[in-house]
Amino acid sequence: MEQVLITIISTGLGYIIGFRKNKADLEGTQLDNLEKSIHIYQTLVSDLSNKVEELTAHVARLEAQIDSLMKENKRLKSKKITQE
Repeated sequence: MEQVLITIISTGLGYIIGFRKNKADLEGTQLDNLEKSIHIYQTLVSDLSNKVEELTAHVARLEAQIDSLMKENKRLKSKKITQE
């Protein structure tokens, strides 16, 4: 009877300890996955931010070019009118 009781107690303790260890391992894995996901999102946000800055600078250059071309167009039109 004593042997059966020792077996039941040791099995129960093993189960409890194993359950807690598995739970801790699972939480650790979840944290690792979360850290990896955060790193991926940070990289994406950084890349998109850089792309937005590049596109903003490009738009500014294009707007300046449009203004320059519009001024040149007006100058050429007025020159043509005065020549006629």
